Parts: sequence; structure tokens; C-alpha cells
Amino acid sequence: MRVIRADLEVPFWCSFSEYGTVNIRPTYPFPPPTTLFGLIQNAMQKPALHELTKDKQKGVRLQYLENYSKLDFAILIKENGEKIDDYLNIHKGSRVRERNYEDRMLTDKVKDKIKSFDLSKEDEKALNKIVRKITRKKFVEDIEKEDESKKNEILNLIGEKYAGELLKLIVDFWQVNKDGVGGYETNKNWEHTQINRQRLISPKFTIYIRSTEENGEHSLESIYDHLKKPKRPLYLGENDDVVNVNKIKIKTVDDELIKSFKVDSIIPGVYTNCQLVKIPSRLKNDFPDERGHNLICSIPQGDLDQELPCFDVEGEHIVFLQNNS
Repeated sequence: MRVIRADLEVPFWCSFSEYGTVNIRPTYPFPPPTTLFGLIQNAMQKPALHELTKDKQKGVRLQYLENYSKLDFAILIKENGEKIDDYLNIHKGSRVRERNYEDRMLTDKVKDKIKSFDLSKEDEKALNKIVRKITRKKFVEDIEKEDESKKNEILNLIGEKYAGELLKLIVDFWQVNKDGVGGYETNKNWEHTQINRQRLISPKFTIYIRSTEENGEHSLESIYDHLKKPKRPLYLGENDDVVNVNKIKIKTVDDELIKSFKVDSIIPGVYTNCQLVKIPSRLKNDFPDERGHNLICSIPQGDLDQELPCFDVEGEHIVFLQNNS
């Protein structure tokens, strides 16, 4: 078996925010497999999904999931680093206003158009309700599927004489803004928010990587080359947490497992004389199965009370987390 071995040294600090946390962000004590995959993706200059248009996201998401499933990691904590609490003051925009930005723009246009038709005054509450409904993007998608019931909603609202003009306004708007209205509102409300984020000061880790891909972008040779000469500055965790990747090499390891009371790497599962931690084992954009997104792991605090199968790599006893099992 061939593997990549590398030392990860954080010269300043890093943070691996626990999955699902928002304003209070504890850190995992080591980089989960998902973070290490992100390190590799960054070295290859791969774009984040949120940087892509919606049309491109699906295909890229599936490709990332496939690439991630090819890799497996063993992780050793060499130095824990000092854990501190850091407090950040940030500005957040009004999420409600951002979320409804497109709808509000179109809603105002539709209301103005209806007023220009000089119709008899409708009940304001009922009018607002139907306008909100027909200005949604899904309404246009149903129209394009020739759902006649959707067209009838406009006919019932203002009559056949004006329906075509109003429908054209709505369809044209969403054709132009099919990927959403870009940019931020300059007049939106901004709020001061304090975030509590745990950080690790100067931790050190050793990782082992194995891949099921013999040739191609996520083969060991390709990953080795990108980590040696990354296309972007490397970070571990947050995008300003610099990391140095040292002593990287491809090694040949005996495929035969040994049994030992001493295991140096993180162990999947629950064992005595260990610190337990639940980490994400699947990418955020993956669909959870019966295992969910999390994996319970054990960080050895000394010898175990039972022998475990492991690989012996020049005296380091490692166990792979097997995210693709």
C-alpha cells in the first residue's frame, strides 16, 4: 500500500468550527477529513460551490463528492496547541431582506403595473396575497411547464384583457434574473454581532492519505505535487489560518495489519482511555445516510486496554478513518 505522509504545522492559530454552530463556534481538536479534503482542493485551486452559478453547482457538487469518496485519512495529533476563546465583532446584513430581495423587486413592479390598468380597487389584503404568489420563481417554472391553472390565477385576478401583459412582465423578470439578483442592497440594515470562536494556538498534526485512484487528479502523485507546489496559499480551517506542509513524501506501507495496544492516530469508534469527539465525516453538501454526517472517534490518551488492528509505518501505528467504507 502506498500513502502520502505529511506534517501540518500551524505557525499562528487555527479553528475547526463544529458543524452546525453559528455565533458560538467550538473547535474540533484536530482537522476532520472534510477539512483535509478542503486543504487538497485549495492546493488544486478548486472553486467553492458558493462561487459558482446554480447551473454549475450540481455537476461540481457531484464531482466533489466522488473525489472525496476516493480518499481516506489517518490523523495524528503531535502537539495539541493551546485552546483559547476569541471574540470577533462582525457586521451582518438583514437576512430577511436579502432573502426576499428578488421577490420584493418584482412585487413592486407587478403592483405598479396593476395600478396602471386602472381596475376597480381590490381588497388590499387579498391583492397582496395573490401578487406574492404569482411573483415567485416557481410560479414561472410552472407556467413554462404549461400548467394552465397558474395562468388562470392571473386571469382571475385582473381579467383576460391585461393578463398577457402582466404575465410577460413576470416571465421576463425571472428570465433576466434566473440565477437571482446579484449584489447586495446598499440600504439594508446592518447589525453588530459578536461571535465566540475557539482557536488552537500553534498545533501540529501528521496526516496519512491513501487514494483509490491510480491515475488522475486525486491520485497520490497528483496530490503530492499540489501540496508541494500549491496553486494558492494553504490554510487549515478558516481561510486566514496559515499552515505549513512539511516533510511530505510518498511511502510504501506493508499491507499486513498488526495488532497493538498502542495506536498513535485518531481511532474511529469508542474505546477506553481515550478522549471522545464527534467529527463530520461527510461533506456538507452530501446527503446523509443512516450514519448521518458525523463519526464518533477516540483520541488515545495512552495505551488501550485491548489490541487493535493497525498499520505500522516506521514505528507509528495508524488507523484510517475510512470515510468511504
